[in-house]
Order: sequence, then structure tokens, then C-alpha cells
Amino acid sequence: MNLAKFTLLGHSFGGYLSSAYSLKHPERIHHLILADPWGIPVKPEDDPKRKVPLKWRIVRSFATTFQPLSIIRAAGPYGPGLIAKFRADIANKFEKIYDDTSIVSSYIYHLNAQDATGEQAFSQITHSIAWARKPMINRLPDLDKNIPITLMYGSQTWMDSAAGWELKVKLGSRADYHIIERAGHHIYVDNYKQFNSIVVASLAAHPLKSSDAYERPGEEKPDDNVSVVEDVKVKQGDSSLPLEGKIELQN
Repeated sequence: MNLAKFTLLGHSFGGYLSSAYSLKHPERIHHLILADPWGIPVKPEDDPKRKVPLKWRIVRSFATTFQPLSIIRAAGPYGPGLIAKFRADIANKFEKIYDDTSIVSSYIYHLNAQDATGEQAFSQITHSIAWARKPMINRLPDLDKNIPITLMYGSQTWMDSAAGWELKVKLGSRADYHIIERAGHHIYVDNYKQFNSIVVASLAAHPLKSSDAYERPGEEKPDDNVSVVEDVKVKQGDSSLPLEGKIELQN
């Protein structure tokens, strides 16, 4: 794509990876948007007096010893059916978008039916499944001060939104923080209208010039007076996807 600089948006574990990429390659990042990100808080100290339920101990032991999604891969052609049965909660979120939500289950299956490189990587950077070994609340404040950060959490998320607010305070005025009402972890579909509105407003608030965005060896850079996002309008038809929109660029 020959992009020299861009806005990077990551959801959940993708938010952690987007943050890690931004820290490693800040020269490439214009604006970082984190949607209900995983890996922000520090793991609390273990309380020796607190008894962990047996069910949770079994789940944690299984997840840290085996690759949970290996069951899906081993199921072969029955894999999509297992996803549809055990993760119907995700597919059901798209009922207003697709007449047949099996397409969502199929999408989830094919994402996870490949080699387990993602699971292997995740196991290396996590502590007790739920926590990052290197939490971003201690790392993102070191990100280039010229890179704005947008944080979004669902009002009913199981992620630690309080840690997100603590991070926003540490980052100061270069960060903004939003709660998506009536949304859980999947804020991009639970309340896509508010989610889209915040994303579009964030892009417009931090315009990126075309001359800074593209890297085209041997070609002249676009006009500096043209912004990648100067005036953004999102148009949606009656049958359009929640996250699908047409962006018009105007001088």
C-alpha cells in the first residue's frame, strides 16, 4: 500500500498489538485508536486468603497447557458447526446485518482454523491468561508525545475500563476517553452508531495530510494542501453494514 504514516485502530488483543507496533515504529503512526483494548492493566497481587474456584483453576490449567482452539482445528468440517453452537453470542450480534448469521460463524472458524501462531504468541505474552506480562499502562506513556491516542470502552465490557481511564490520565491532553453506551466488549457492533461517530470525529480531529501518508518511490507526493481526512461524511444505505461507510475527501 506504500503507506508512510497512518492511523492505527485495534480492538481487544488487536489493541495490545497495535500499541506494541506503535511503540516499536512510532515514525509510522499518526494516531492510535484503541477499542476496548486488552492488556492495559497490571495484574493485581495474588491474595493468599482468596480461594480460586475449582472451575476457574481447571480452565486456567487447560488454557495454559493446551491450545484451546486446537479442538476446532481437529474437528475438521464440523468446526464451523462447533463455532456456531458455542459462540452463537457473537453471531447473534449481527442478526440486524445478515439474514444468515452462519457467515459470521464461518468467518470466525476460518480465522482460527489456520496454524496456531496467534495462540502461541498470546501464550508467550500473557500471565494467567487474563493479564499481559508487559501491561500497556506502563508502556504507552513512553510513546512519542506527538501521537494522539483515543481510548474507547463499552459500558458493559469485561475489560478493565478503569485502567483505561488511569492510562488516559497518565497520557494527559493528547488522549481522549469514551464510553460506548449499551455495549459490551464488541463495541463496534453492539452500538455501531456511537462507535462510528467517535471514530469519524477522531479522524477529523487529527487530520493526516496525503503528503505525509503515502510513500511512493519515484513519484511526486500529493499536494500538501489536501488532507486525508479534512471533511468526513459517512453515508449508509438501508442495507449497509454498520462499519461500512463512504468517506468523501473535500478540500
